Amino acid sequence: NTSCSAQKGLLRCLLKLGRLDSVLNQSYGMSNTKQIDAELLPSATEAAWRLGKWPVLDNLVNNLNDGFAFDADARYQLSFGRTMHSLHSKSHAKFISCLKDSRESIMSSLSSAARDGYTRSYPYLMQLHALRELECSSSLFFDDQSKFQQSFIKVVSSDQWKDRLDLSTPDITGSNAILNTRLALARMAKQPTIEGSMWLNIGKAARKGGLYQVAEHSLTRANVSFCKLMKASMGNDLPFLARESIGNIKLQVAKLKHDIGESITALKLIEDDIPASIFLMDEKQLNSYVSSGAADESGEAVARRILQATEWMGCDGLKSSSEIKDRYQTVLKLAPSWERAHFNYAKFLDSLFETRKKQMTDKTKEEYNNMSERQKQEVDPCAVDIRIIGALVEYLLDSVKHYGIALQLGQKHCYQALPRMLAMWLEFTSLGTEDNNNKDESGQNAHLKEYQELMNKVIEDFATEIPEHLFYTALPQLLSRVVHKNVETSTNVALILRNVIAKYPHQSLWSCGWLRFSKSEEKKKAGDEIFLDAMTMLRKSDRDMLNTSE
Repeated sequence: NTSCSAQKGLLRCLLKLGRLDSVLNQSYGMSNTKQIDAELLPSATEAAWRLGKWPVLDNLVNNLNDGFAFDADARYQLSFGRTMHSLHSKSHAKFISCLKDSRESIMSSLSSAARDGYTRSYPYLMQLHALRELECSSSLFFDDQSKFQQSFIKVVSSDQWKDRLDLSTPDITGSNAILNTRLALARMAKQPTIEGSMWLNIGKAARKGGLYQVAEHSLTRANVSFCKLMKASMGNDLPFLARESIGNIKLQVAKLKHDIGESITALKLIEDDIPASIFLMDEKQLNSYVSSGAADESGEAVARRILQATEWMGCDGLKSSSEIKDRYQTVLKLAPSWERAHFNYAKFLDSLFETRKKQMTDKTKEEYNNMSERQKQEVDPCAVDIRIIGALVEYLLDSVKHYGIALQLGQKHCYQALPRMLAMWLEFTSLGTEDNNNKDESGQNAHLKEYQELMNKVIEDFATEIPEHLFYTALPQLLSRVVHKNVETSTNVALILRNVIAKYPHQSLWSCGWLRFSKSEEKKKAGDEIFLDAMTMLRKSDRDMLNTSE
């Protein structure tokens, strides 16, 4: 009994890891006869239908001894295997009978698991969902086959099927009952594109979860599926989606290699298909290159690969900063509306700014230490900071611009991009003396003020273009600088706060209300003005809504 339990446990582990061929090999190897032992039959049956080995499944199902006592989980595996077998053999009456048996075996387990809570019940609910999908798609296999391919694609890509998978808990091993059922159906329907896309998603999730062996196996299966499609399309044009997916598989394999430490191999996989001349092209030439089909992929797919390689090169120091900058600009030309590209470029410029600022600061400190005491007394620390920032202001401005564009395009990087963008803006515009706004505009101070005005103009544009709910996440940072030494900066902070309060009054009042009761007269006055402007905006929007309804 102990040996048998260990064998069954081994097979369950292999099933969970997706080693389906190993399950069948082990099942036959552990059996004393040419037929698989009854205790190992449930796992072998599941492995057979998941692999699409229908002759093997036929042999297992036909040699099943109904007199053997199986537990509820094993009965479900066998009943589900029979259901798949009857669907493949197009036996409608047998399919209905096996489907009923599968449901009964699940319900017997679910009734006891439900007493312990949702967590224990969840796997059985997923099995019921899998049965429901099998039942929904069965009519396609039994009815008229003239429009089978179009009908199958329509069902699989429907919102109902997509929502069902989105609401299920992600499983990085790919052992989700719904996914396994869909893979089997796609294989049965001879739809390698759908099957390959599912394997690709499983591999991607496994790689992110650190299960590299599962990821490698899944990506290999995805590649096999699309290779079948290439073989079937020999002499014809390969569908665009398939070409995109093959490129995506290569990218995921490269990421996998990089994660396990093979960074050179990863870069080679991505860079081999990217011509060096692409980084010398202008926007018009790049569009022509992509539209001509020379890239064999869309502009965004090419940009995705270049961006990934660029990030690795930047981290490993394999390219100079000017080369990295050129690569980022190429990515932005290929995919100007890609949030991640703008965010990563902004981070790169930000890191350049901080690195060179530190280098210049260290050099200035070294020069200061070599000065005489009299010379040291003549040094103005504020003027030194202005000189350093002035030399690097282009990096600062471009970084803020691309952080802002990324926030306009999406909110995925909100908690990294927005606080950093606001910090760079608020710190830069605070440079100079307290009476900076009234000083004679000459020399360094004039240039500083010019750049500060440019920065405030950029932020003023973003204040109306970035969604208010993103600024809501940074209310404490904005409220702390509501009174700023730079008048334009204070105006922009007030503009952002007014927009947030007018858009989300119920949520933001609790955070902003203290301004009106501040002990600082300046903050209290600023708070009164912000609330007054927000009230005016709210009244105007109410009138507009009434006029629209009338």
